[in-house]
Amino acid sequence: MSLTWLRNVNPQILEQYATEWEQIGSGLEGVYQKYVDAVTKTNDQYWEGKAATAAQDRANGDLKTGCRPWPTSSTDSPAKPGPERR
Repeated sequence: MSLTWLRNVNPQILEQYATEWEQIGSGLEGVYQKYVDAVTKTNDQYWEGKAATAAQDRANGDLKTGCRPWPTSSTDSPAKPGPERR
């Protein structure tokens, strides 16, 4: 990366990328929700029993972890915190 490149780069491109990533994220949330709905209700009837409960719990867990927002700081991260960067 050079100083000339930095002076000529268009920072608005980041806004475009952010908008596109938000659209992708919304689409993924919809896919996860369809998955949960399909496990909860099949052929217009609610699925019941031990297998249904296990599958529904798994689907709801997938929805929560698959659609959780990215951490914005090291304290938000579910991973073990590492050394602080400055």
